Amino acid sequence: MRENGLKFEVNLSDYVDTGLFLDHRDTRARVRDAVKGKRFLNLFAYTGAFSVYAAADGAASTVSVDLSPQYCDWTKRNLKLNALRGEVICADCSAGSSPIGGPSISSCSTRRRSRRTSAASSSIPASKGGAS
Repeated sequence: MRENGLKFEVNLSDYVDTGLFLDHRDTRARVRDAVKGKRFLNLFAYTGAFSVYAAADGAASTVSVDLSPQYCDWTKRNLKLNALRGEVICADCSAGSSPIGGPSISSCSTRRRSRRTSAASSSIPASKGGAS
């Protein structure tokens, strides 16, 4: 599906959730105005829609964290659909854990750092915003 010029994978048959909450459309659009040149951290990232918006609109970098390997993979696919790059980390980001290198990194119960989604690994050009 397309939303504000960006592409997102949705699933209308296999899950109760579709992969994109339509009632968050306005909030995702507001991210566009706030991220230029900034580092963007998306905790409980779900399918990475906010990260896609941030990467597409000039964030210096994006990091998406979610506990579910299924949603981490979905985030990577959404980034690739838009020829964008961003780091995806499959980890528990609840209180007391730090999946991005903080002092309690060893307490992450499901720490599986995914391979960075990048143009080099997927033959897709880097984003216009230079996200990494």
